[in-house]
Amino acid sequence: MVSRRTILVLSIIIALALHILFLWMAPWITMLESDRLAHRISTRFHVAYLDQPPPAPRKAPASQRAALSPGKVESQVGEDPGLLPIEDTTTAPPVDTPHLAQRIGENLEARSYDVEPEPERINKMDARILEIAQDKARQNIDVVRRLVRPSPEITLSGGDLPALRSPDVSPEDISLEPARLGAGLLAQVILVGDEDPGEGVEEKPFVEEVAFTAPVEEQPAVPEMEKEIVAAPIIREQQQLREESPFVFLDDLVDFKLESYVESPAMPGYFRLSIHPKAGSELEALPKDVTIILDGSRSMQHRKLELAARGIADALPSLRPQDRLNIYLFRDTVVSFRGEPFYATAENIEAAQTFLRSVEAQGQTDLYKAMQFLSTMESRPNQPSIVFVVSDGRPTVGIQDTRTIINTTANDNALRNSIFTYGAGNTVDSYMLALLAYRNKGEAFVSPRIQDSQSDVKSWLLRLNDPLLAGLQADFGGIFKEESYPRAVPDFFKDKPIVLYGRFAPGESDTFALRITGRAGVENKEMIFRARFSDAQSGGREIAQGWAFEKAYHLIGEMSHRGETAETIEAIRSLSREYAIRTIYDE
Repeated sequence: MVSRRTILVLSIIIALALHILFLWMAPWITMLESDRLAHRISTRFHVAYLDQPPPAPRKAPASQRAALSPGKVESQVGEDPGLLPIEDTTTAPPVDTPHLAQRIGENLEARSYDVEPEPERINKMDARILEIAQDKARQNIDVVRRLVRPSPEITLSGGDLPALRSPDVSPEDISLEPARLGAGLLAQVILVGDEDPGEGVEEKPFVEEVAFTAPVEEQPAVPEMEKEIVAAPIIREQQQLREESPFVFLDDLVDFKLESYVESPAMPGYFRLSIHPKAGSELEALPKDVTIILDGSRSMQHRKLELAARGIADALPSLRPQDRLNIYLFRDTVVSFRGEPFYATAENIEAAQTFLRSVEAQGQTDLYKAMQFLSTMESRPNQPSIVFVVSDGRPTVGIQDTRTIINTTANDNALRNSIFTYGAGNTVDSYMLALLAYRNKGEAFVSPRIQDSQSDVKSWLLRLNDPLLAGLQADFGGIFKEESYPRAVPDFFKDKPIVLYGRFAPGESDTFALRITGRAGVENKEMIFRARFSDAQSGGREIAQGWAFEKAYHLIGEMSHRGETAETIEAIRSLSREYAIRTIYDE
């Protein structure tokens, strides 16, 4: 085993080796490329540097130095009128001009043109100048004007434009980044000399800075600002709806999760919207009516019936005192635990548990007769009503036609109750249970193993224990209505989110809008969700498969209601082949 000291020594050696390697490679490593912003520079300046000694500074005559005191120009030309003292040229030595007398004696060459002004031509020129200024001149632009001493260190080419630079700034000090403000390309450093220079110190140039507003280079809009601008009318619209609508808004208490999947830009995309309560939101669970319909026939087998009954008994204590309950046990006849629903008090719950422990599997199965009790049940108005059916879905007496049972139940129920179905084992008619639940805004669940029945039944009932909103209606604004599923929006539960599927056209319908209304007791409540598909989370092909599965169930439900047609069956089979889903109509 390697000791710690050995590891430390090796670490130091490796670190030193890496440092030496980096130092050796430094001349070949490019830290900043000077032309990385070349595409953003609209005008280029070519500057040539000449090795010329600067001219000796010009010294003012003694008379002028005596007349002018150090300070700003404004201190010399200010309130007091007068003339600045100028240099006496009479004391300057004469300048010798070659052949001066001969030049003066020569006759001037006669002019071949009239130098008199032409008023008409001048007026036309002035009018043309004004016209050009009005049409071509840039308006409302303040030009930077700064008085600086010319630098003798830079010589520009013929076609170049100058950029002001202080003589105290060397070329190495100029940033490679283009200046964001100002008329020049490079950042400028201008020194203002307002101090009194001492002896032996060269005077700094006086610089007069003229107030100006520099034109700002147009910058691309910040994405966050764009989102705020786009969302502003949406927020105003939502606020107006809040003020005018009689509904109570739940937008701040729920979370919307929008996911999209686009297989090809030329093909319609898919979306999945999940709605669930926010963590810690104060959404109060509504009182509910719970009806248990338990298959006690011989086809259920005693072990399966016993485990399912135990699971129901285990879930009953979670009911609240304001909830109502009733239990129906059906075979070839139907027996109710009590003649009418009862409140879930401790005494009533205990009695119901005793009843469930005593059930035995015997007799035939008449599912149609059991479901007929839904039409006679009276649920409380504006309260969620849940029907939980435990059966194998295989009637043996009475009306046994699956389509008749489903259609009659759906017509009698008219979406008043949410029907959830449960089965266990490999002898369950899953098609029957799934379609019975789908047509009544519910859901089906089948346990592959019978020994899991007790825990699965309890889990299902606990998920339905906290309803938040009932009688939901979804409005997509007419855009996605024909391609959104399920058409009947299920009730909203705390532990069972609402999941909706649909399609959209990428690039054409980027905005997603949804309005959901429902009842919470005597109150009407509403949720509004608006978003952009470009901001949605990207999902996988499972979103497309979920949409296809929901559409297939919708088509099967339509066939159970109106009858089978060759076109509908082929549409279901096409969905099965294209999206790799399974239905009872697979070839």
